[in-house]
Parts: sequence; structure tokens; C-alpha cells
Amino acid sequence: MDMGAMTIRITNTGEERCAPQHQYGPAVRGCYLIHYAVSGRGQYIARGHTWEVHACQGFLIAPGDVTTYRADAFDPWHYLWIGYAGSGSAELTRMAGLDPARPVFDAPDVDSMAELMRAADQDVRALRLGELGALGCLMRIMARIGQFNAPRQTDPRRGVLMEYFGKATWFIEGNLSQGVTVDEVAAYVGLCRSQLYRVFMAADGASPQQWIQRARLRRARELLLSQPALTLSEVAASAGYSGAPQMADAFRRFEHTSPREFRRASHNE
Repeated sequence: MDMGAMTIRITNTGEERCAPQHQYGPAVRGCYLIHYAVSGRGQYIARGHTWEVHACQGFLIAPGDVTTYRADAFDPWHYLWIGYAGSGSAELTRMAGLDPARPVFDAPDVDSMAELMRAADQDVRALRLGELGALGCLMRIMARIGQFNAPRQTDPRRGVLMEYFGKATWFIEGNLSQGVTVDEVAAYVGLCRSQLYRVFMAADGASPQQWIQRARLRRARELLLSQPALTLSEVAASAGYSGAPQMADAFRRFEHTSPREFRRASHNE
């Protein structure tokens, strides 16, 4: 892709559900590489620092850096990645608000990020014009990342808002199986319900309750796909539903199918 005289090319893409304590590195890459956590948590180590990275976050690997990353022993990552290089890659990285010195970024819209990264992976594998489609996905991925991470000097309140939003979504993801409520989230971040509502609407366009519903459904989908030995009741409990019937209602409403059919169809693909 040309950006004036600059070029960008996709180097690699992929997806992995990590085994507990899965580790890559120490290693050095020759390209920029973005990993994005759909679920789970782990550690990223670079430049003498260690960062904790959980669901709804990602990390940037810069060319030439010696890096190591390791999935958690009890809640390992499920992540996707996309790599890129070329004379325009450093500028693209900067425009998205990414900095190798502060490599961890927030991107709370998991569904959109995962969809774009999977689309890029599919396009890379396409026989004709695949890289063109993948580059389009990369631009949209970077725009998504920049939406939450690029500097906004004209509105310093935005940074405070995103701190509240990031803290709230981290708490939700970590407490789904306990049936987390909006009141509990508000108490954790130190806001009243109406203030929390305004934070979520400004940051994501969804209310806190809607975000919790989406997070539960996302967790249930992940478990149905990755843990075939779990019963529907066990999946429901892990995702924070009061029972399998409540989970089934959510699937019928948002997925237009039942959890059982969702699992069966996915495994038959």
C-alpha cells in the first residue's frame, strides 16, 4: 500500500488459543506485530519491563526488540495477531497511538477487533487480491486502536474517561463468573450509576448493562468452542448466567440459535 512514497505490507496473521503458560521468546522480530487478546490474560516482557495483558487489550512488538510473552497458568490467552512492515509501518504505528516504549493498548470492542483480524487472516490466504483486502483490514484495525489510544490533546477529559472505562471493563471481565452487576462495577471504579452510564456511552456507545451482556455472550461462545467437555450448565455458570435457560435465551436473542446448535455447527465447520 502506498502512503505517498511509503509502503506497507502484511507479513503474517493468525489466531491461537494458548495452552496454560504457553511462552514465545525471547525472540526478535523483523516487523511490527500486534497481538490482541480476545480472552484470558498473560504477561508481555520487553525492554526490561513486564506488562500484564488481559482480554480487551493487546500489545505491540517492534522490529528489533527482544521480547517474550507468556500465557497465564489458569486463564491463558486466546489471541489473534497481525504483522506488518514497510517504509510506512513506523508512521502507521505512530498514527494509531502505539509506542514501543508503552506497548500495551486498550481496544474494548472485542467483537469488531476479532472480526477484522480474522478477516485479514482470511484475505491473506486468498489466492487473488488477498493482500489488498488484508491491508484494508489493517487500516481499520489501526483506526480502532487509535480511537482509544491516540493522543487527544484538545480534550484531556477523554483520557480520564477512558481510564474509568478500562478499569470498569477489566473488572467486568474478571468477575463474569460471579454474576457481576452494574452496581458492583460502579462501586469498584468509584462512580455512581448515572456517571458510569455516561462513561460507557461516550466510550463504546453501549450501556454498562449492555456491555456486561455482550461480555457474557462472548465468554459463553468462547467456552462452547474451546471446551467441548463442559456441560451447558457449566458454560452458563462460567459466563455469569444464572443457569442454562438464561444463556439459551441470550443465544436465541443475539445469535438466533441455541447454545447446543451453536456448538454443533461450529464443530462441524
